[in-house]
Amino acid sequence: MSGEPITPEEVKHLADAGEAVVFLDARNEETWRKSEWQLPHARRFPPAAVEVHLDEVPLGALIVPYAGTSEEAASVARALAGYGWTNVRPLLGGPDAWQRAGFPTESTPGRKITVSEARANLEKAEGE
Repeated sequence: MSGEPITPEEVKHLADAGEAVVFLDARNEETWRKSEWQLPHARRFPPAAVEVHLDEVPLGALIVPYAGTSEEAASVARALAGYGWTNVRPLLGGPDAWQRAGFPTESTPGRKITVSEARANLEKAEGE
C-alpha cells in the first residue's frame, strides 16, 4: 500500500478514526510562498532538500506529502521510501483536491526570509 496515492476522503477518514497522519507540504518554493493556506498541521518539506529534513518526519505515522502536482508529491514519497519510510502515500489531487472536498485548512505560518533576501531588502531601502 505504501507509495499508492491516497484520496483526500481516505486520509480524512483515517485521521478522523484516530490514525496518526502527518502532512508534508512539499510544494515548490514559489508555490508555497504564494499560498496563504496549508493542510492542518502540515510540516514544510522542501522537495529539493529531502535529506536535510528527514529528522522531521516521524516513523510511526501515515506520511502524506502533497505538492502542486501529483508527480511532485509522488517524488517526495519515493525519496522517503528510499530512506526507509514504509507508510508514505502522496495526496491524490494535492491541496486543491483537499480544499475542494471542503476539508479544513489553516493559514500558512510566516516564513523567515533568507540572508540574500534580507540583503536585497536592505540595499533597496538604502537606495531609496
